[in-house]
Amino acid sequence: MLRVHDGAVLQDTVLLLLSDHGTHGIWYTEYEIGATEHQLPFLYIVVPDWLLKERPAWAVALGRNQRRLVTAHELYRGMQQLAAYPDPVEASGTAKLSIFDEIPDGRTCEEAGIPEIYCACHRNYG
Repeated sequence: MLRVHDGAVLQDTVLLLLSDHGTHGIWYTEYEIGATEHQLPFLYIVVPDWLLKERPAWAVALGRNQRRLVTAHELYRGMQQLAAYPDPVEASGTAKLSIFDEIPDGRTCEEAGIPEIYCACHRNYG
């Protein structure tokens, strides 16, 4: 249980909660809800208010990216940005975007570099 003693808990921490892909090879993945959990893992990010005020573009991007196709590449680049903070991190390789950049609305698996076999875009997950 997390206890707040002086209001400073997590004020110097960005908390990333990420699930894995879910279970493999059991009956649950044969149903739509199981397939959904398997292909669309959970990601929750808690960012201190002061950081979002200092980087308002990050706050906007995180809000807009909530229902957009984000990959581990963008998450990794975002973690690099946090590790180097407050210094900027140059884009390199295939990781040109981060979770702190606005991901294009309607982004396809092909645009994100996700092989078709792993693409969940063709399903309606609401």
